[in-house]
Parts: sequence; structure tokens; C-alpha cells
Amino acid sequence: MGPPPCPCRDVPQLDAVLGHLSQALLHEGHRLKAWGVLGTGTGAELLRPASAGPQGGTDDISVNPVTKLMVPGPKCMMLPASGHAGSIPPGYFIHPDTGRVLPEAGNLGYDLQEATLVPTTDSSSGGLRTSEAAILPYVPFPTCPATGSPPATRLPVLQPRRTSHLGALMTDPITGIEVPVLAVTLHPQTRQWLTLGGTYCNPLTKTLAPLELGGPMEDPVTGGISPILGVGLDENTGQVLALGGLRDASGNLMLPGDSFVEPLSRKMVQLQGAAQQEGRTLPHMGGPQALLDANVLVAQRQVITVLQRYQERPGSRIQGPLEAAIKDMRQALALSLHHVLQQARRLERQLEAADGIEASGGRIGMH
Repeated sequence: MGPPPCPCRDVPQLDAVLGHLSQALLHEGHRLKAWGVLGTGTGAELLRPASAGPQGGTDDISVNPVTKLMVPGPKCMMLPASGHAGSIPPGYFIHPDTGRVLPEAGNLGYDLQEATLVPTTDSSSGGLRTSEAAILPYVPFPTCPATGSPPATRLPVLQPRRTSHLGALMTDPITGIEVPVLAVTLHPQTRQWLTLGGTYCNPLTKTLAPLELGGPMEDPVTGGISPILGVGLDENTGQVLALGGLRDASGNLMLPGDSFVEPLSRKMVQLQGAAQQEGRTLPHMGGPQALLDANVLVAQRQVITVLQRYQERPGSRIQGPLEAAIKDMRQALALSLHHVLQQARRLERQLEAADGIEASGGRIGMH
């Protein structure tokens, strides 16, 4: 048997099909609040100094040799949606896809396969992600306000042999227990990639337990129980901190998937977790799932592009490019669904543990 007939020859209404696919992509982009794929982006507009000219100057934008991030120079400014231009604080980077300025905290991840940082917000590049390697949240290393230097730390170095598509493991430096890696940081002096994780006293069971996303923590404000949404580093001691207890304007507890307004662009985004910024715990929109969801949209857009090229040149060869684009799209969808299932299994396990505590007379929930 020969190759199957090209789908395009069987669809005389290609215009209508393309219109439907484009609308579906647009609708899904808005549902996921994937602003990068929609052609805009979050964060602030970058204002480069007039003296830099169209090609830019040497002190205008630099590339960090270790993180490979584009970093704005001291003469650059940023223009948020408020319309008031201002200086760019330390710890911000220039998004390679959108050209906009964003804080590093909550918007970057460590790619275990490439051993480098990747934006986990507003991803829209044509380079499709097909790797199953995990992406770990990135936490910028703090500076101690009292000394102006990085605080001492006992964080272990990331060990590639202890990583998998499910994530990474580390040894808790305090107890010696093997625990999951919840984030990665870069030491500014040694330039080593260090792992964040550890153990804590579970407020429900009153026992020593590994820190994990979604696990119970004591709300620092109310004293009630709220889920762990991320980890950070104490700027004075260098110790790992569990982050959570985020609340909206009405005082309701914020959870992953909830909507909030990104302050620089004033765009509505989806909460992926919590991060530390300038001493405060704030919601962030970046994360592995946001990156994988955007990756699916980019793959779907490539399928549409192949069909559009055929529409413009009906006699051109399409079967090979179309099959390749569909294969990439299926792979992107599989990666996204795989990550969703991982999170669902974790939540199911945590729910069973909570049910067990409730059944045995423990207390759970808000008090």
C-alpha cells in the first residue's frame, strides 16, 4: 500500500478549517492566559538609553555568562502599564521571546537536560520542547542586608545522577533524610547550582516530614493551615523557607489556578506558586506547567502554519511537514499531560493523608 492520502486534498473547505483552528488556538491561549503565545507578554516594557542607538551599546544589555540570561544595564529603565517609567531593580531579566522585563523570582526554571535557566512565563519561541527532563523552579540567591554579602548556607550541590523526568532528590543537610528538590539556586560566588529542599515539623501530624509542594504549613499571619506554594531562602541565615498563605483582596486563600493581576503589565494571569520578591511573599505565574501548556500551543500553531503554507501554494509538498508537525504536537501534549498526572497523583496522596488525619481525630483546614 502507498502512503495515505494527504488530508488537505480531502478538505476543500481548507479556509473554514484554518479559521476554526486559529479561533480554537486563540480561545485556548486566552483561557490559559498564555500572553507570550498571544503575541504580547507580561512584565514591563524595556526602555533602552537613547545613546545606545538601534544596535544597542556595550553597557546597554549584557548576557550573564553562567545563567545565559539577558540582563538590563544600569542606564536601562522600564515602563510598566501604570505609565510611570522607573529604574530596573536588581534581580530582573529581559525575556528572550517578548523583550519585556520581568523579575527572575517566579519566572525562571532550571532545565535539567540543558543545565541552564529557561523562562517559564510567556514562552512562545518556535523551538519546541520535546525533552522529558524535569524543570525545577529557580530561586535567586539572596544578599544579607547586614553584611551586603551572600549568607552562609549548607545547601547541597545539585547532583545530575539523582535527577529524573520526575524531578530530583537531595539529602537534607540537617537530618540526612532523602527529600525532593523543590527549587534550584545559583551561588553568586562559587557559581555552583545548589538545591532547595529539606524537612520541617508538619503542623498537622506534629512529626518530621519532607517539605513538599501542597503540603500543610502554618499560615504566618493567621496561624491557620495553608498549602506550601513554593520555597525561598532566608536572607540572613540562608535557610530554606516554606512559602504560602497568599490571600486575595477579599482575604480568601489563593491556590494554584486562581487568577490574579500581574502588577507590571496589569494582565490577568494564573497563579502557579509563591516566590519571594524584595522581602515579600508574592504570587507568581511562571512554572513547569505554564511552560508545557504554552509549548502545546506553539506546537498547534506550527500545524496551522504548515496548512497555511499549503493554502498559499496548493501544489507544494505537505504530507511530510504536516506529519512532522502533528508528531511534535502529540509529543508536546503528552509532556503536558504527563506533568498534570504527576501533580494529580501528588494531590491524591496528600488528600489520602489528610483524610487519615481527620479520621484519627487530627485537625485540618482553616481555624
